[in-house]
Amino acid sequence: MEVTTMKSTELMMALMLLSSGMSMQNDQSILGKWKGEEDASPQIEFYQEKDGSFSGKVINDNGKNPKNGHLIFKQLKYDEQGHTYKGQMVPPDAKLSISATLTFSGNNRLEVVGKKFFMTKVFHLARIQ
Repeated sequence: MEVTTMKSTELMMALMLLSSGMSMQNDQSILGKWKGEEDASPQIEFYQEKDGSFSGKVINDNGKNPKNGHLIFKQLKYDEQGHTYKGQMVPPDAKLSISATLTFSGNNRLEVVGKKFFMTKVFHLARIQ
């Protein structure tokens, strides 16, 4: 009887650890709406594709040339080892694809690093929803 109690206690502890790990992973999800930290930045909505990768499209852009619906991030895959999302970024005004790495710098802030050849651009997104 003592062995059964010990096994059930170990099972409960394992389930608690597993569930806490799952909730930490959810806090670091890019799903939802984000906005650049610059005033003129459009909102971006990240969603998951059928193949498991993530994409981000422009929503609610009230600029002079609205880019609503433009797919700005695509083929983002989560790298568990580096705790980053890596994929491609396609700026609305450019006809080129840029390598993008998205890393959380807090629960509600993303650092986005875009690289093409020897040029690098860094900007930040803040979660709005």
